Amino acid sequence: PPPAPRSQRALYNKVVTIQDLPPCYPHDYWFVYQYVPDMEWCHVCPMEPRGLFGPNSKRNGRPRWRLVPEGEAREIDVSARRCTPVK
Repeated sequence: PPPAPRSQRALYNKVVTIQDLPPCYPHDYWFVYQYVPDMEWCHVCPMEPRGLFGPNSKRNGRPRWRLVPEGEAREIDVSARRCTPVK
């Protein structure tokens, strides 16, 4: 089946990138903490690289990502149209 239009995609608990983000937000990846489908709005938390996967993983050498600890970075609200899920 063809992909659902943006307005019909569920962004709950997804990692996303955000389009047209000002440079004051240095993070590349964001976690959708809350998604309001009828308003097409997301509350997102920034993620940071933290370590690498080990040699026994098929992801060997790739970065592990985690949420930035509370209080160290700003959570933001953005339109769901600006969010692109990471595969």
